[in-house]
Order: sequence, then structure tokens, then C-alpha cells
Amino acid sequence: MRTRTNAALIAALVIIALLAIPSAAAQSAPAAVAEENFTVTLGDGWVSNARLTYPAGQAGPFPTVILVMHPDVDMDFLVPPIVTVPIYKDLAEYLSARGIAVVRYNPRYVTGPGAYADLDKVFAQTPVDMVADARRVIERIKTNRRVDARRIFVHGWSFSTLAAAEIVAQTPELAGAILVGPIATTDRQMFIEDYTDVVLPYLLTFAPDGRITADVIKRAQEGDGGFNTKGLLDFAFVDGSVTDRVAVNPFFDKNGDGVLDLNSEVRPNLGAWVDQDSFVDLMRAVPNVYDQGAVIRQPVLVLQGELDGATRLRNVRGLNQAFANHPDFTLKEYPGLGHALEPTRGISYNQLTFYSEQPKADYAAWVLSRAAKIPSALPRTGGAEQPAWLAPLVLLALLALLAGWRLRRGVVEG
Repeated sequence: MRTRTNAALIAALVIIALLAIPSAAAQSAPAAVAEENFTVTLGDGWVSNARLTYPAGQAGPFPTVILVMHPDVDMDFLVPPIVTVPIYKDLAEYLSARGIAVVRYNPRYVTGPGAYADLDKVFAQTPVDMVADARRVIERIKTNRRVDARRIFVHGWSFSTLAAAEIVAQTPELAGAILVGPIATTDRQMFIEDYTDVVLPYLLTFAPDGRITADVIKRAQEGDGGFNTKGLLDFAFVDGSVTDRVAVNPFFDKNGDGVLDLNSEVRPNLGAWVDQDSFVDLMRAVPNVYDQGAVIRQPVLVLQGELDGATRLRNVRGLNQAFANHPDFTLKEYPGLGHALEPTRGISYNQLTFYSEQPKADYAAWVLSRAAKIPSALPRTGGAEQPAWLAPLVLLALLALLAGWRLRRGVVEG
């Protein structure tokens, strides 16, 4: 009788041990990732698709990052044919595999990659609109049982760092901000430097004598310049009214000879060209990140590529001064990386591809360390995803224990 009792107890213990194996393994390796789709009502009553990515099979709630979106991209940061790599999907899955939930969403009037309900309204949005919509997303998601409302961080990249910094400055209850390639100087200075530091050096590789002709522009368009370089090249130096061939922009061609002279025509008129750019006015809607340094008190992480051709390192380094009295400011610089924290050979050659491994690892570690300092405001109600067979197996284990107890009791009584 005692042998039967011991066998029953051993069987029960084996079952319980087997149940414990999956959770122990889950703690020692990156977790599987799960997704939850939802909708959120943004400005103008626009109902947008959104997605929460989170660690699968784990109880929450989790520290959560809200990816503040640019107006013209979808939730994965796809803008074909300019951006064909799902940068934000990759980032969300990377972070969620390491214990962090991530929210991303389609901005107003965006219905999918490169698909828009109203393109004019898309490009009319300012950082003020981006702030308002991100706030709506935060309010919508913070009641989700997988999201820890006390440990919500906002993420901005490039143009959206204006909105992210504004949100965290206005919302003390947020846990912090991650800013990638932040706009840390005046809009006018930034755009003039786009040409003097990025576009013109690229053009000079095709026209060492500083005489920019239509043929030079065409060869530069066909060259291997980066997304920012080619976009600004076409915008500033190509005559958009001519559709059957490449022609130089008459704004710079002051003598009408079909040649843009770098020193006598281009450089003296760059400021005037930038001043008439309507995008500059959109950026002025909120302060730049430098000017927010005295206001933001939550933890701030800045990730900056050394060869970033859109928000240049020397300007971002100025944030060390702007945040000099800040209690928790971190600037990480990455040699050889560009605006998307991707490997690049120079600031004129940045491409919008995946964030590199080291910046993503630093990102995850920073969020988890800051989140660890904030006690969770909610019980662990995230609801680990359990397989359908788990409940019956637990019941069998309990029945085995009960059988063993009854047998042992019978032996004692006998």
C-alpha cells in the first residue's frame, strides 16, 4: 500500500515539475511576441487602426512604449517606394521579445502603406496635431490590461521628436522619452545645413568645379545618394514645372544661363529658399527638443548616429547643454550609423533601413531599467496566454495528489 501511495505522489510531482518548465524557459530567453489590434479615434473624428505588441505567454502589465507617428507613414513606417522596410514593426517586435509592450498606429487619413484617404490633409498636419493624436492613443491604451499606466514611455524619431518632446513636457505622469535623431536646433538652421552639409557635397562629387547643370543633377539623381539627399536635391534644384526633361530651378538660376553656380547663385540664396518652404512653418508649431530641455523632468534617452545626415551630431550634442540640469538625461552616439541608426559611409548616403542591433539593445535595456524604478500601479493582470490543455493537466495533477492522500490515510487508519 505504501508503494502505491509513493507512486501517486511521485506522479503528481512529475506533472507539477513539467508544468513549471515552460515558464522557467521563458524567463531565460527572448519571449515570443503577440499582437492585439484595436482602433482609436483621432482628430477630425478619423478612426484609425492601431496595434499593441507585447510579450506572449507572460503576465502583465508591461512597461509600454508609444511610437509617435509621422503624418505620412503607416504604423510600420512604410512609405513605398521611399521606405520599404517595416522599421517600426521590427522595433516593436524586438522590444516586446524583451518584456516591453509597444503601441503603433496609422495617423489620420492613412489607410495603409502609401495609401491615403486625403493626401492634402495628411501634409497639412503640424506637430500640434501629432501631439493631440498621440495623446488620444495614450488615453485609449492605458486602460488595456496588458499596459502599465504608470510606465508609459513615448518614442519620437526625427520630425516626430518635436511631438514626443512636447508630449512628455506637458504630461508629468509619463515615465520618459526615447528620442532618435532629434531635432535639436532651429528649423531654419537645420534646413540650411541640409544643403550645405549634405546635398551640396554630394553634388560636388559630380561637379567639382561648382557648376551645377541639368546633366549634373540627372547623374546625381541616378547616383547612390541617400533618401534625404536626393529628396532635397530634387526639391531645391530641379524646375518642377518642366515635366519632359530635367531643368535647373530658376529660383537659383539668377542669370538664366541654365547653370547654377555654387558660389555666386546657390549659397547666397539658400536662406531665401528655406524661408519660403512651408514645411519650416509646420515645424515651428512646437518648440524644438533643445528648447524643451529646461521643461522635461522625466528620464530621456537620445540615440544618435555619428553620420546622421538629417539631424547632425554636432547639433544633437548641444542637448548636453540644454539638459545640463536634468536628473536623468542620456545621449548615446553610434559611430558609422546614419539617421535610421543604420550603417552608412557618410551623411549624404543615409538609407531608411532597420535600426542596428546595438542601439536596439541599448534602447531595451534603458526602458527596462527606468521602468524597474517605478512600482507597477496595477496587479499582474496581463493574462499569460495558456494552452488549452493546461487546465485539464493541472486538474489531473490535483486528482493525483488527492488520490495519494486518500491512500496514505487508508494505510494509517488500517
